[in-house]
Amino acid sequence: LLRAARNGAWAGLLELSLDGEDLDAQQLALVAATFPELRRFSVSFARELDASALHELANLQHLDSLMLRKASQPSDHDWASFFIRRYETHLGPCSNAGVDEVSLGSAVTTQAATWRVLSVAECEHFADSAATAVA
Repeated sequence: LLRAARNGAWAGLLELSLDGEDLDAQQLALVAATFPELRRFSVSFARELDASALHELANLQHLDSLMLRKASQPSDHDWASFFIRRYETHLGPCSNAGVDEVSLGSAVTTQAATWRVLSVAECEHFADSAATAVA
């Protein structure tokens, strides 16, 4: 599907659900560029999703539903960076907001309102920083 969609024929796709068993990080990173209008994205067995692929997914401006199962590679810091980057992509940079800071400024208060579904089942390293960034 990713190869077939490179010509832009599927650019308006709104919902995509994939079995990630045979997808590598590079293919997962291509999702944002290939399907820029995605609102709902789901991947089971996202074991190959790494920090760089997660970084690319933050560019999906219309995304309001994200379900990733078994994405065990990204660290808590990577997850927090994803949510901060996603916020900045939508609303502009947070003044002095960084994932290592205790206060994430307005990103904290805005993130939760933008998600309709957020499921990170069996994503081992989704912890305190990530939860604070999305709260």
